[in-house]
Amino acid sequence: MKAIIPAAGLGTRFLPATKCTPKEMLPVLDKPVIQYVVEEALDPEEVDAAIIVTSPGKPELLSYFQPDRSLEALLRERGKAGYADAVAHAGNMPVDFRYQYEPKGLGHAIRSAADACAGEPFLVLLGDYVVPAKDICDKMLEVSRALEALERAHEVAGDDAVAVHLVGLAGGDGDHGRAAVGAGDLEHLAADVLGRDHVVAQEDQEGLAG
Repeated sequence: MKAIIPAAGLGTRFLPATKCTPKEMLPVLDKPVIQYVVEEALDPEEVDAAIIVTSPGKPELLSYFQPDRSLEALLRERGKAGYADAVAHAGNMPVDFRYQYEPKGLGHAIRSAADACAGEPFLVLLGDYVVPAKDICDKMLEVSRALEALERAHEVAGDDAVAVHLVGLAGGDGDHGRAAVGAGDLEHLAADVLGRDHVVAQEDQEGLAG
């Protein structure tokens, strides 16, 4: 199973800080926001890789998750093994990338990574949300198994238009609140639907919220 992380936005709400630094790369303590999201995405044992959907104007994301042996070696030579280990950890995480060349919304971003899922169910986590709990994805997978699917797709205007409801956790208010901060579990059908020519994407208020 893959986790798709849309991270191609302009970061308008954080300007001017995001003029030169992608919002996903803004630091929280000693790590950028995106690393917390990736770690959360990879926490369930079912997930073997994270797919970050970014834009060509954010090379920092790609660079961050690539190995940097020279920097690691330099840090170790200077007796800073802890920092070297942190750099190595980020560079060796199972992260791949897809590009969203135009800002066409969440549904379009997910479609940009559909090929990486190979017809399998996948998780979606927003690239700029960090929450204290790290068990959200596990809980979503539990609910998904219990309900057989959290994603609903239905025809709304013949064969040419489909409404996709990205439905988050079902259950108590606490679960709804967690779903709303930026994670969702979608069956592979969602990627098929999003690949059609005319798509109307709707985020259910009890599901993903951008």
